[in-house]
Amino acid sequence: MSDVVVAGGGRLVRRDVVQAALCGAKVLPLHDRKSPPNPLVNPYQTSDGGWLILMVQNHDWPSLSMAISHPELSIDCAFTDGEKRAANSRN
Repeated sequence: MSDVVVAGGGRLVRRDVVQAALCGAKVLPLHDRKSPPNPLVNPYQTSDGGWLILMVQNHDWPSLSMAISHPELSIDCAFTDGEKRAANSRN
């Protein structure tokens, strides 16, 4: 089962969050995307004006850094844990 589904028109739908909200559950509040509490879970604008939503678990940080062709980031002391990544992130 997939956690995310890309629907027509480029809208991202997380069906678990939608279902929870429909059942009256409190969902995570919106945050300032330019100062995210966790830069690994955030929307980012691409250089060509498109958008992507990054949803990466902390333990997958080394794989992400390799995927974006910057493996050195996975061992950079400014990004070694979630707190440091949040403190040193910039959009």
